[in-house]
Amino acid sequence: SWVSRWNVVAEAEARKADQLLAAGDKEKARETYFSASNYFIIAGMPEYATPAQKAALARHSQMYEKGGALMDPPLQVIPVTARGHSFKTYFHRPKGIA
Repeated sequence: SWVSRWNVVAEAEARKADQLLAAGDKEKARETYFSASNYFIIAGMPEYATPAQKAALARHSQMYEKGGALMDPPLQVIPVTARGHSFKTYFHRPKGIA
């Protein structure tokens, strides 16, 4: 299926990012986490309705946050609750801005 095939690609990229981070290559790890994030978002398209699609969307967020943590300055994850629903927002602070 579309989801399972893209998940295979995405998980391979996620493992590669973990290996790069373990080896100390933060810049390449960051890029590779973002790449894995993109593959996971593709895996879940177009509706995110099935359990597999929802799991791919969750992995997308995990990889995006892992990559974001390696940014300079790091990505800020801001939880928001509105009208009884909770979700995350992401803040990318430009370097040199307090």
